[in-house]
Amino acid sequence: MHKILNPDLCILPVAFLITICYNTSCKDNVYKKKGKQTMVKMLVFDMDGTIADFYGVPNWLNDLEAENTRPYAEAEPLYNMQELCSVLHMLSDSGWKIAITTWLSKTGSAEFNKRTAEVKKAWLAKYSFPYDEIHCVKYGTTKANCTRKKADFQILIDDNEKIRKGWTLGGTIDANKNILPILKNLLDID
Repeated sequence: MHKILNPDLCILPVAFLITICYNTSCKDNVYKKKGKQTMVKMLVFDMDGTIADFYGVPNWLNDLEAENTRPYAEAEPLYNMQELCSVLHMLSDSGWKIAITTWLSKTGSAEFNKRTAEVKKAWLAKYSFPYDEIHCVKYGTTKANCTRKKADFQILIDDNEKIRKGWTLGGTIDANKNILPILKNLLDID
């Protein structure tokens, strides 16, 4: 028997819950698992302010203006990474794909943005954050364009309300709240 998500924790479309709970097959991105068709589901994580406390690094803006990657490297995790990564591994094992879509500096040069992308990847590796793909993209890029054809249903986890409101590929999770209970609930509906 499948549990339904607690409506107080997040907002997900009813169609998603029905699709996930009853394993309705979709036209695209369907694969067979033990003879059964399964839809492809994806969690899309932002980084700065979502899983990394980038804005908590002293003088982060001055560093960006000076094209110094220090704030990206020194940002502390916003969660217990052992617990978060454990949940993400369980979600991955149950069929969820995990993507990172993160903006680069608003005013950075091409060289600075290249270094920033490398530092962000190193940050993820330092904390053993599991992911299937990463997109380090120009500031302001529509995040949905990075993963649009990658999965039937996607959930964006982001701290930016404007970006969440513009998301059209499925549900969103407000990263200004504790995302762990919501992610754990996703395990219950698979």
